[in-house]
Amino acid sequence: MNHPLRIRVLPALVSFAAVGVALMVMGPDAGADVPLPRPVDVPPGPEGVPGPGGAMLPPLAEEAPAGAPAISAISDVTFPDETLAIAGFGLSGAHLRIWREGGTEDLAPLRTAHDRMLAVVPRDWPVSAMLVWPVRDGQAGAPIRVNGATAWWAWPPRIAANAEGRLSTSPGPPTLLLMGKNLKLDGAEPQVYLCGPGGPRQLTVVAARAYQLTVQLPDALRHGVYEVFAHNGTGGPFGWSRPVRVEVAPAP
Repeated sequence: MNHPLRIRVLPALVSFAAVGVALMVMGPDAGADVPLPRPVDVPPGPEGVPGPGGAMLPPLAEEAPAGAPAISAISDVTFPDETLAIAGFGLSGAHLRIWREGGTEDLAPLRTAHDRMLAVVPRDWPVSAMLVWPVRDGQAGAPIRVNGATAWWAWPPRIAANAEGRLSTSPGPPTLLLMGKNLKLDGAEPQVYLCGPGGPRQLTVVAARAYQLTVQLPDALRHGVYEVFAHNGTGGPFGWSRPVRVEVAPAP
């Protein structure tokens, strides 16, 4: 009487075991032979300034092959033990290959469909900027960045300076507020660069939060338009924000 029950249950157990093994073998080398294309939407940083972090970035190809899966949107603030929500196309049956500070690993998704995917970031990964590639049938699509520094605006956007370039500010050293997201991550120190007349120069960060940085400006700056770049300390050359503009104008 027990034989029919055993015959029905055994295939289910075998299938479950096979899935478990497939998930377990996905590690650092599971997709190491798949060429990984460069990101196409990550802004460059200030010229000649290397970005901090970037430990063990893999070698990158120039373009994704035709027919590779693609990510069009992603939850771009996602930390360990949180879920990556992804939209794109050609994602059914795909998995993810993710670089984060210290290495690159394959990540099996919770579920996939042609135009969407869900995956959980392992809780033992560092809090870091990440590059996320969709991989299917031996082809990787262009990566999208997660947790990268994003700058929205600087305050004040216009600063007055006298003929010698001395900044007109309230009592105390002149400071600038930089607003955005992912500007400060746990375990990493942000950097901010001011680029314009006179070349790039690093600014001292005097206060840092995820959505706001306070930086100290030089006592004097030449008149002109400057660009301010932020980096949260992770991601290497792929961790820079797009620049925001600040003008130093003659004082009335």
